[in-house]
Amino acid sequence: MEEQAGLTTAFLKDYQKKHRVDRVLIEYNGMWPLQALYDALPTDWDIYQIILLADSTTFASYMTNMRQLAVDKLQDPEMVIFNRCTDATDKAYLHRAVRMVNRRAQMAFERTDGSVDPDDVVDELPFDTDAPVIDIADEDFGLWYLDAMDNLDKYMGKTVRFKGYVCQTPRVPKGCFVPGRPAGGCCLLNDKNSAQLSTPFLRKASANSPALPAVHTASTATSQSTFAPIHDWCPSPRNIKSAVAVVGTKDATF
Repeated sequence: MEEQAGLTTAFLKDYQKKHRVDRVLIEYNGMWPLQALYDALPTDWDIYQIILLADSTTFASYMTNMRQLAVDKLQDPEMVIFNRCTDATDKAYLHRAVRMVNRRAQMAFERTDGSVDPDDVVDELPFDTDAPVIDIADEDFGLWYLDAMDNLDKYMGKTVRFKGYVCQTPRVPKGCFVPGRPAGGCCLLNDKNSAQLSTPFLRKASANSPALPAVHTASTATSQSTFAPIHDWCPSPRNIKSAVAVVGTKDATF
């Protein structure tokens, strides 16, 4: 297809009918906005995966001179592959450029000889672990979860605020509950049957704390909290599907 104007829902439907396909691989024109593709997709087509292939030797130039166009392509892919890499390639710059726009994408670096280097650049945490209250944005929960699992001591005695679910189970001590989030995207926040990521901490009620949220009842906890490790108390995420409830539509402090 030579012109963006030809990218229409009717064209895609006709293509599907003519070739009788149930899977379509689209090599999209990088000079066209992705929204044009999204608008043209038939309603019964679902996007399975988006992969971005970028030339590492020209990427910085695009980011400098055509930033809006480059950012448009970085926002949605699950995987970003930089090709034509050498020992001189600034992988840290490429990694940061992706992370500024897309915190969930995986990255890989393909060398000129065809070999592939994994992305071993360490992400800087997008929240302040030394703040009086550590605020975790919705899109950063996964990063915090992984960091907390690997560095429990960093968060002991800290106050962390995020939006999530509550698990109440006899397997945790009296007066405690386990906060967590769905393992999928934000659309799963309303799905009580989705897989869960329980946090590596539980919340203990104190004399100044409000009553513990009831399962399947929306509520918001705003008191300062005391955390304790829950390796011996927390049920595995797959076992708490029926024991979760929305804490509230506003941020809750656990």
